[in-house]
Amino acid sequence: MKRTLYVTDMDGTLLDDNSRVSPESAEIITDLTQRGALITVATARTPATVNPLLAHTVTSLPAIVMTGATLWDRNTMRYIDTRFISPETSRLIRAAADRHGVNPFIYTFDDKGMLTVYHNGERSIHDDK
Repeated sequence: MKRTLYVTDMDGTLLDDNSRVSPESAEIITDLTQRGALITVATARTPATVNPLLAHTVTSLPAIVMTGATLWDRNTMRYIDTRFISPETSRLIRAAADRHGVNPFIYTFDDKGMLTVYHNGERSIHDDK
């Protein structure tokens, strides 16, 4: 039996103008998944925002999160198959970012799988609202 994998982006694709999954889209995704379709999302987002956005959908596959650095199993609420950058590569990237005045987000996991996010850049003008 031939099966097809469907992967959708979230922002500007699956999410509507209010940055939500419409009830109709959630129903379609859930129905197709329950009938055996392989559907997931791929996004730069972290599970902290993916989970609430997909709360009304049923999918059987993990979400591809953090720009593909890891998979998030929505059923077990765990990261799986995380791809780490070596410490040396991380140092080179941070040095290049410093040279060019770029303040990237840096994600780390502790021994228990807890995600910590570091960012030393300027705050957004929207942070105070």
